[in-house]
Amino acid sequence: EKIRVSNLSPGVVKTNIMIAGKAFESAEDYDKVAHLQSEDISQGLIYLLETPYNVNVTQLTIKPVGEKK
Repeated sequence: EKIRVSNLSPGVVKTNIMIAGKAFESAEDYDKVAHLQSEDISQGLIYLLETPYNVNVTQLTIKPVGEKK
């Protein structure tokens, strides 16, 4: 049986783990950057799962408009 493999790479997502993980100096700094909502990422995952079996999306990068990185 054939296996499809996809890499889903999100940009900055608004979650508590970003603040707890010290990726930003403070919560205020975090709020100043463009970010995605977790629902944006879940929609990307649904897209990957709904592609026809004969299609393999190998890379899906989702970034917020205005992300500097």
